[in-house]
Amino acid sequence: MILAKARLRGGGAGKVRIGLSFPTGFDPEDVLGDSVRANDHLPAEAVHPDPRRGSVHDIYRECEVLFHEEALCHAAGGGTVRITGLLRRGLPFVASLPLAKRQGGCDH
Repeated sequence: MILAKARLRGGGAGKVRIGLSFPTGFDPEDVLGDSVRANDHLPAEAVHPDPRRGSVHDIYRECEVLFHEEALCHAAGGGTVRITGLLRRGLPFVASLPLAKRQGGCDH
């Protein structure tokens, strides 16, 4: 199991954008988009690896994952979202992201 790092990249239009970064040696392009889930049941709406820029900063690239805001807040239940998925090599990954619950939706 690969431990990925998750961070909130923003949101809008009812979507939540989460950035996933992986340890050295694992590329964002290796994420199998259909396998990404929040709390084991909510599928990601889209998965996009950051483009390569041909610089030293490429080692910090992330894979952006989009979830529907209401569904993600409901799945989190006011706590932590656990994001899981698979890489092309067949290796599973997991990342956690705390989401605070407020009245009327998630507090980002």
